Amino acid sequence: MAVFDRIVIDDLAQEAQMSKPMVRPELVAGDLTGLVGGDVPGRQGARERTAFVFRGMAVGDLAIAGLAFARAKAIGALDA
Repeated sequence: MAVFDRIVIDDLAQEAQMSKPMVRPELVAGDLTGLVGGDVPGRQGARERTAFVFRGMAVGDLAIAGLAFARAKAIGALDA
């Protein structure tokens, strides 16, 4: 995982409660809520290597993806 420039996970609070982390905490830039909400910056350039790592349920991820798409559309990020 250290080859990535930015790693975002699905839920920081959930991950903090797990006995075995998916990714070393110092490599995590934030979680999906922060990314969608604008607290965690998205990809900074075409060469930036990013990863999304999750342990959540697929249905929850699908719901978040829908919200992320709606937010991106609302701010015009899909027009580029």
